[in-house]
Amino acid sequence: MPAASPPFYDWKYFVALSGAQAAAWIEAYRRPDVAALVEDLERALSLWRRRQYAPASQLLATVPSRMDALREVRPSMLHVLGRHYHGVQAYGFYCVEDFDRAQQELLSAEEAVRGAIEIDRYLLPLASDCHEFHLHHARLARNQRKWSEMREQIALVRGMVTDQVPLCRLRDGSPVSYSTIRVYYDPRTPIPEDAQRAARPFLDTELRCRLFEQFVTELYSIPGIVIPYV
Repeated sequence: MPAASPPFYDWKYFVALSGAQAAAWIEAYRRPDVAALVEDLERALSLWRRRQYAPASQLLATVPSRMDALREVRPSMLHVLGRHYHGVQAYGFYCVEDFDRAQQELLSAEEAVRGAIEIDRYLLPLASDCHEFHLHHARLARNQRKWSEMREQIALVRGMVTDQVPLCRLRDGSPVSYSTIRVYYDPRTPIPEDAQRAARPFLDTELRCRLFEQFVTELYSIPGIVIPYV
């Protein structure tokens, strides 16, 4: 018999650790109409990656009305779906080199994450997406040869991964950082060892820094182009 696939732990698993209300939220997120929307967002992203621009755009055009039809779900769920929608849109605009619109979509995705956490605190693991948004901002700046802006974004993310800068701030001014996530989840129900490995980016500053520096090295590696480091 073939070996069983290892279990997969994503943000939904860690959200569900927060208790019964969070587990019910995840259960609702898996209901067929929501799951179909999430699947189509993933399919649109795959189409963008294969440079099938028209089918991706057509699929994404259906998303806003489908989200409107989900008004009975928790508002935070609409924010989470919006985070994914705007993230996929940002990648699409990046593919066609519409960098201004890509940047705006990244800002909308970040705002959606903030809105979700403000409503339901147990969605804290999603805050880690904020540092990824700023890495994408750095990539957009690089592609436009905006070196100073690129370095500013890199410095900002370095502060985030080292816990010196918040991942985001809520409307009441409360900072959300990796230390916030760590404090929130460390006392929770013990999780399996392989799940702990999946959680390491939330909890392990050294690992985050190593992955971040790898990204920065790749960001500066453009054949035939000299990027000023200062």
